Amino acid sequence: MKQIKHYVATHWFCINIVILVGLFGVLIGALINAKGEELGSWADWISGIGTVAALFFAYSEIINSRKQFEKEHESKLQVYSSWKDSVKLELNPKESENQGGGNATINSSGLELHVVPVNTGLSGGVYRYFGICKKKDFKKISEIMFKIQHGNFSNEESCKIINLVCCSHEDLGETSTDFDISGMRLIFPDNNKVFQSIKPNNVGKIENKSKKEICNKLGEEAYKESLVVLYTDPSLNLYSFDVKPYEEAKATVTMNLSDEK
Repeated sequence: MKQIKHYVATHWFCINIVILVGLFGVLIGALINAKGEELGSWADWISGIGTVAALFFAYSEIINSRKQFEKEHESKLQVYSSWKDSVKLELNPKESENQGGGNATINSSGLELHVVPVNTGLSGGVYRYFGICKKKDFKKISEIMFKIQHGNFSNEESCKIINLVCCSHEDLGETSTDFDISGMRLIFPDNNKVFQSIKPNNVGKIENKSKKEICNKLGEEAYKESLVVLYTDPSLNLYSFDVKPYEEAKATVTMNLSDEK
């Protein structure tokens, strides 16, 4: 990858030099012509212009080739997220046999934020679920992350992130109940398994975050506000995806479980 970029950059430099030399020659020719001196035949002029045009064409082709190459060798993360009410129907087989079916127990596990990461690019990518924040806090988080990328941050700033982002010890790869959830641990986790490889046109690890977990960190009414799901890559680039506020369903679904023959 680096060799190809270096190759392209070298050719760009050479073509730019040739173009500048050609333009300089045209300028000198114009000055000579202005003094009444012989500049050359029309064939020479047409040949020179054709050469410059060919160089411009080659320059354009290199740019297009580079864009096409990058497009074919990059991943692209897209995250789909929405609130859902998780309700399970648990059938009773014995009662169903004796009474002709129709009996079920409704078990509601509560409101959850359903997060589905998808790599829509043409190359595999490595990403990490970073957490959830309020949309109004995203700018502050991205500014701190930019500083962290360039090694220009303080411990105080890293602590600000952990106070603005909702994440759990499971998100950090912690399995013990005695865990450290400091700002530095969020930014630089000890467990590399928090990163996931997503193949081209494939779905990554699906996350389901409970309303209780989110509201405990971001406020009681957080699920009614505009939120942002955050992901990062190994280079600490931040990826953000908006989440619409939760809206309660205006209609319910009725299921008839009885057997009608």
